Amino acid sequence: MGVYLRGKSYYYNFYYEGKRYNEKIGQVSKSVAQEKLNIKRSEVIRGGMEAEGRQDFIRQVQGAIP
Repeated sequence: MGVYLRGKSYYYNFYYEGKRYNEKIGQVSKSVAQEKLNIKRSEVIRGGMEAEGRQDFIRQVQGAIP
């Protein structure tokens, strides 16, 4: 989706793995709003990758326990 202007405020809206993320950014320039979207998107993606890594680690530990 991306960044859009509603009234005087910018918002971002995107989907990642079936979950919707949207938030009001505020009265900033479009380039600042786009940068905030990029930051949030990378945080969401990294968070998902970290969770997957933790699950892999838990599976390895559980497999090592007799």
